[in-house]
Amino acid sequence: MIHLPVSEERSVALARRYGSLVAAVGGALAALELLGLARRSYWAVAAPVAAVTLAGAGALLWLGRLLMTTPYESPDV
Repeated sequence: MIHLPVSEERSVALARRYGSLVAAVGGALAALELLGLARRSYWAVAAPVAAVTLAGAGALLWLGRLLMTTPYESPDV
């Protein structure tokens, strides 16, 4: 395990902040893709691109959620 010169609470807070940012970007990407699909233009290209884009957005949302919910390690007693 890598130990940075940062307290664990600060490290977890930073991971949660990055998680929030990643999740927000993933959500915005998914919303923009769905908005573009709602216009019903270029379906032959849009459908496969949508599948890949939404899969990527889902991965970003999953990663963001994972980082946001990183638990604090219990102190050794």
